[in-house]
Amino acid sequence: CLQGLIARENDAAVFLENGESDYSWRQYCASEYGVFFKNIGYNELFLQYADLIEEIVIYDNNGYEFNTAFTMASIHNGICLDGESIRQIDADVLKGKETVDVRNLWPSFDDAVNYAFENLVDKCTPGYFASVNSNTCLLDYLYATKTFCIDLTSDSTGIISRVSQAFSIDTFGLYFGSSLHEEIISSLSAEGFVFVPSDSLSNSTMLSSLPKLNMQMTQDTPNNQSTGQDKIFLSLNLIDSSVLESTMNYRKIIQSADLASLDLGISVNPILLELAHPIISWYYQNKPAEHEIISSVDGIGRVDWSVFKSDYIDDLREETGSLLDKIGINILPLSGNAETCSDFISGIKSDCFFISSKTPVSGSAPDTAVSGSDFTSGVSSADSNMQSNTVDTSSATGNTESDSSQHDDTDIDISSINIKNMLELKEALSQFIISAGSDTAFAYISLDSSIANDLFLKDIVNYINDINDYNNIVLLTPSGLYVEADSRSNV
Repeated sequence: CLQGLIARENDAAVFLENGESDYSWRQYCASEYGVFFKNIGYNELFLQYADLIEEIVIYDNNGYEFNTAFTMASIHNGICLDGESIRQIDADVLKGKETVDVRNLWPSFDDAVNYAFENLVDKCTPGYFASVNSNTCLLDYLYATKTFCIDLTSDSTGIISRVSQAFSIDTFGLYFGSSLHEEIISSLSAEGFVFVPSDSLSNSTMLSSLPKLNMQMTQDTPNNQSTGQDKIFLSLNLIDSSVLESTMNYRKIIQSADLASLDLGISVNPILLELAHPIISWYYQNKPAEHEIISSVDGIGRVDWSVFKSDYIDDLREETGSLLDKIGINILPLSGNAETCSDFISGIKSDCFFISSKTPVSGSAPDTAVSGSDFTSGVSSADSNMQSNTVDTSSATGNTESDSSQHDDTDIDISSINIKNMLELKEALSQFIISAGSDTAFAYISLDSSIANDLFLKDIVNYINDINDYNNIVLLTPSGLYVEADSRSNV
């Protein structure tokens, strides 16, 4: 709370270091932005900024009050503390402060929720809401922006509907949370909210306060040197769908000479340009030339495209497209398919591919694309959060009856393979190659960036090299794969 309060009410910024990732970002900010960091203890920090604190909210850390208590503190320039923490704070910090003890204020979960809607939501920033706990990394940003925080552990659909009715806005909204349950994503989408992961990104208020570096954020479209032979074209992509910041694995990848020269896609959430722009700068400064920055799944946050509120599609497309353009991203993975996403992709400059279904490439604008067949079996458009599935070999070549009835045989389909371990890769790739036969085939391979470390990536590359002698496999960047497929469509 205090970190967000200081960011909102004072020129200073507080950086909390709690782990290897925070240490790395502190080092980067010091070297690239000339930031001087002064170590300070919690009590000293509270004493230094005690004048900013207007209210102390005491909650039960083992109860259900935190979201409502946190929101109450945010809109009243207060801090919320559990019973144990308040005993560790210097008495001078608490002197003269209004104290609100909510430990016995709300007898039930429903009471806490109803209190928040009746007394707090109209004082929060319209269009922003979240579900948090005391360990949520993004608390400083949510506090500083007066985000309405509400517990979704019970009756999530009903509460989301109440939030939508409480906000008098006529555009899409943002929900910050840590649960990627498809049911919650669908309920959010139906009300026009985009799911933004709140885990892993700490110190957003400090990072976003830094001046933006003067650098050009562009990526060149690759010029592939195709031999004209029938090949298996693949693109390896580290995909983030559940976190905002996950550079630790990638730092190890770029330290490996073999992997630094590998054609590879790395997903970055474009909303970081607003929440923590130094992270975007770091990627551009450190990524090898062979690596390509692509968007995280669905752009700024997860969406169930089959039910997303149609009135807000244009606004979401405009905002997403603007952020992608600003940070030079040319590839956007989507969790839906060509049919459910057709309205959204009609005006997006970036090329899109679908992580749970085939991507039709017909050499024309994205809005003319038709629905492709599911490549990963048993995955619907709303159930596509990096799931691991066996390849559906009957549709891998794009020559099924349903495909041929909807678009020309000369059109190209890019398949999608999602894996979490080597066994899944071997099984999926084997089925894909067999189903392709002697035809040219294309596939995006999505790897969960939270588990795709340097050792896992080396195992993948070694395996592909082992089978390459007789399968004629070519690895390309994400844009390279799309360009290659596009060049061969309708030829």
